[in-house]
Order: sequence, then structure tokens, then C-alpha cells
Amino acid sequence: MPVSFRNGNMTYAWTANRTTGRITAADVVYKSAQNGTSNLHVDYGNFKSVGVKMFPASLNLAMTTTATRKKQEAKISLQLNQVKTDSKWSTQTEISGKYKQISPTDVLSKILSM
Repeated sequence: MPVSFRNGNMTYAWTANRTTGRITAADVVYKSAQNGTSNLHVDYGNFKSVGVKMFPASLNLAMTTTATRKKQEAKISLQLNQVKTDSKWSTQTEISGKYKQISPTDVLSKILSM
């Protein structure tokens, strides 16, 4: 079951399993006349229980971009042996004041300018 959201040049899409409601894939697309098109695709799989929640132990990421005028690709595959949390870990976290919020477009622009 796909769910999508568009904000300016960015499009976000998530695919969820109709039975479990788990997100099985995510796509982020950035399209710009000046910077070309960049895509990030993530597949989630091999879900394991952590308490009452299920988390993916398998993540496959693929990124492509034409922002460099030449198509570039990067792939990452993560296979986790365990998905767990330490019982001493606090579930409440706060973001340090030394960080500031920035938009996804700004992040992508900085990455593409490297």
C-alpha cells in the first residue's frame, strides 16, 4: 500500500504491507532543472521483534544522481545479526541545543556539492 508526500522538489513515498502495516520500502526523489534528479530507494526486510515492535534486520539502500552531470550510483546493504535494545537505554532523548534544524533540500544540496 503506497503512501506519498510531495514538498517542493522532493517527493517521498513509502510502501507498507497491507496485512502487517510494516514499511517495506521507501523512496525519496529530488528533481531540479538545475541539479538534475537524485533518487534514494530503501528496502526493509527480515523484521525481528524488539519488545512489542518489529524492526528490519535487513536494509538495502540504492542512490542514483545526475546532479554531477554524469550518472552516479551508490549501494549499501546492511544485514544485522541482532536487533535489540539495552534495558538501560533511555527511550526519551533530547536533541542538543548545538544542533539546528535544516531542510532536506539543504542537506541534499550540500551532499551534491561535494
